Amino acid sequence: MYIIKTVSKSKKNSSAKYYTYRLMESVRVGKKVKKITLLNLGSTFSVEQKNWVELSTRINEIINQTPTLFELDSKLETLAQEYAKKIIASKAKAKKDDVLLSKEKDKYKEIDITTVKNSNPKSVGVENIVYETIKELKLDTKLQGVTLKKSNIIQLLHFHQVTFSNYSI
Repeated sequence: MYIIKTVSKSKKNSSAKYYTYRLMESVRVGKKVKKITLLNLGSTFSVEQKNWVELSTRINEIINQTPTLFELDSKLETLAQEYAKKIIASKAKAKKDDVLLSKEKDKYKEIDITTVKNSNPKSVGVENIVYETIKELKLDTKLQGVTLKKSNIIQLLHFHQVTFSNYSI
């Protein structure tokens, strides 16, 4: 973690330059090192350059919850606490956004229609609807003790055919 000073140009007057300060971090991604801006400290950052290392080290200690070996000046400690709080809040927001995005991705799945094995899917059959209704009403457990004669079963099947044969789902 380190602090850098960058030169920026004014949007109104392209010749006017001003300086902004950033708290940066280097992260290894594969074989490359990527520089990430953790916090934009703005153009009014007033800490002397000789204290930048101490300040960034203290911010890192606060974020990682490691105890400090040396106490800082109260002004630097206050700034370190403030900046660490902002970084922690931004990381928490980013993590929350990642969770929301992953939940959105879980809602929808993409399929390659050329790999679908059933190219002629059937509609839900009436038998399946009756079966699910029997399960939902728990008729299978309620009728376990009841013994039906063969003639009663045939009548039920005939009723089923007559009743549901006119419906198409």
